[in-house]
Amino acid sequence: MKMEVHLQHRMEQRLQLSQQMLQNLEMLQKPILELYQAISEELQQNPALEIDTEAEERPAEPSPEAKAEDAAEAAKTEYLESVEEELFQAERRGRPAGGDDGDRRQEFLQSVGAPEATLRDHLRIQLGLIEIDPELKPYLEHLISNLNDIGYLGSPLEEIALTLPDELKNPSAGSRLAAALSFLQKMEPAGVGARDTKECLLLQLDETDPGFAAKRRIIERHLEDIGHNRLPKIARDLAADPQALEDFGYKSAPDANVLMEDLKILIGEIQKLNPKPGANFATENAPRVFPEVIIRRVDDNYEIVIDDSWLPPLAINRDYQERLKDKTVAKGERDHLRHWIDAGRKLISALEQRRQTIQRITAEILKHQLDFFEHGADHLKPLKMQEVADALGIHNSTVSRAISGKWIETPRGIFPMKFFFASPAPKSQTTGPVQVLAAGAADPDDRTRLSLMEKIRDIVDGEDRKRPLSDLEIVRILKQQGITAARRTVAKYREEMNIPSSRLRRQY
Repeated sequence: MKMEVHLQHRMEQRLQLSQQMLQNLEMLQKPILELYQAISEELQQNPALEIDTEAEERPAEPSPEAKAEDAAEAAKTEYLESVEEELFQAERRGRPAGGDDGDRRQEFLQSVGAPEATLRDHLRIQLGLIEIDPELKPYLEHLISNLNDIGYLGSPLEEIALTLPDELKNPSAGSRLAAALSFLQKMEPAGVGARDTKECLLLQLDETDPGFAAKRRIIERHLEDIGHNRLPKIARDLAADPQALEDFGYKSAPDANVLMEDLKILIGEIQKLNPKPGANFATENAPRVFPEVIIRRVDDNYEIVIDDSWLPPLAINRDYQERLKDKTVAKGERDHLRHWIDAGRKLISALEQRRQTIQRITAEILKHQLDFFEHGADHLKPLKMQEVADALGIHNSTVSRAISGKWIETPRGIFPMKFFFASPAPKSQTTGPVQVLAAGAADPDDRTRLSLMEKIRDIVDGEDRKRPLSDLEIVRILKQQGITAARRTVAKYREEMNIPSSRLRRQY
């Protein structure tokens, strides 16, 4: 077979994005903070681009960074005062923090749990306000830096010792770390510095509490049983253990019903303890939400406001434009001027295009989800990005880029834009027609996933706690309301809402 190489002409159509279109899409996809940073960088790089000082004045609005800094500074001041007061009171009670007043400690945690403050910030402020052996301080600082976001030490002390700086590694390093840990576990929030859940809860017990011994025994020996709601098993084990009965304050074996009631009270108090003491504080990289779109109710109508007031108004430098028109300017310099001016104009155009696209998509969301704004989450309708794209005559990917990382402030709260693109609730696998028993019930296909979850929660909230409903029973109740859902769908949504199984919900 003879191989030959030859040229062949062929005509075909291809869609090729221009540089301007690519820039438009890039600007469209950026959330407000990333866009602010991109504009700041462009202002530094492009000499022909400047802030339009002659633009119509609007109320001064600080940048996102300035807002965050002001909020953090205010939180820090209030925060420091709260810590000082707590430590002063703790010193009067004779212990570093906490004490007999559990309500006061809870109020303290609520007052210092500012979003901008992390757990490590909180502990380091305490460290700067209390007296501690100078030799222990660097070891305590090292332990603080090894805490995870919920306030636990994720590694044994032996492993943490291996990560000590060279200047802290010495024969007494192990004992100093242990002493530092003992000190850390007496700081606020109570339970911080624990190695596991059991130790965390034990650290929160008050030794002056009359129920201290009983609570300690339950936590040490029956924590897993509590997690699985095995109260009868705990009661049987306690009744068979004389020392346990003594810890409960009984001089003789009590009636089974009395023991169960006392046990429920103690377990209820244990469940008020916080197994994640660091969760009251922000993580190191907690994202801040800045709604870029605002939907306001004005009389009987809604209005849409694109809040990009943080972004500086841009303009092309007039001197650069005049020099470009000057024929006496050398061609090389004019080429540079044209390059920078064109780049600036394209950026300004991309920003305006971005604003218009977000405005149009928001208007379509408002039109489609009006019942949500009027009546709440139960009336959120299924909405696909393709539907919005078809209505606006744009590509589906444009809608996806426009809503990515964007937030909307509404009269019903702040939501990511993706929230309004709800998927339909899954259909039951049952064959045959849907039996709608509840008069006037909506078609199941029109119910969103969120609506179905709300229905499940309402059913669980209204159940008999001593005889909680199984998933299958919830399915039957939904069917009576005109909603057909599979048992596995109910189980999946229940778990997503952190609703325990019927066995765990049962109250004795």
